[in-house]
Amino acid sequence: MWDDRYAKRIAWINTLEMLVIAGYYNGVADPWTMTDDELTQQRDFLISKKDLVSFFWDQSYDFWLKFKRGDVWIGYAWPDAYGYASAQGMNAVYMQPKEGRIHWSCGLGLFADSQNYYHAHDYANTWSSVDTASFLENFYYYGHANTSVDLKSLPPGVVKALNLDNLEAALSPPLSHPESWISRRDVYAQYWSEVKAA
Repeated sequence: MWDDRYAKRIAWINTLEMLVIAGYYNGVADPWTMTDDELTQQRDFLISKKDLVSFFWDQSYDFWLKFKRGDVWIGYAWPDAYGYASAQGMNAVYMQPKEGRIHWSCGLGLFADSQNYYHAHDYANTWSSVDTASFLENFYYYGHANTSVDLKSLPPGVVKALNLDNLEAALSPPLSHPESWISRRDVYAQYWSEVKAA
């Protein structure tokens, strides 16, 4: 990812998790709980590579449009960008970095005093269904907690990209790292603001 041949052809996501990614790349034991010295090292490392970066994206679709036009060749991306590229027959690869990927988990919550809890349960049931899982995996290349989806009904690219045929490996280190709590998020945010300002 840091190869200078890609100068101004790289896109980074506009989030302080770039410090975590740099931490994994540079072999920090726990990038989610870095010390000030470790954060300083990651900040300086990212600043040293910033001249390779074309832009910071906030919306995955913004990255996809720049990738489609050839403005960027490589970048931190969500799986949907790879899905869009695959659907258009582009020669794209969803990388499996040797350091592993970060994976995010989203969920649903319900307040104890919710007046219409039965609607929320219906929504949760629908969200958890095979149909919803299949839609998200087919059209956005997002993973889903419902493992009943027939992998043969999905594009081969999504199965390979997300390692859906080996979920234990797909969701475990070293192949993948779950997003973790950053107790000093405000400190990380300060270091990230210094990267962007540099």
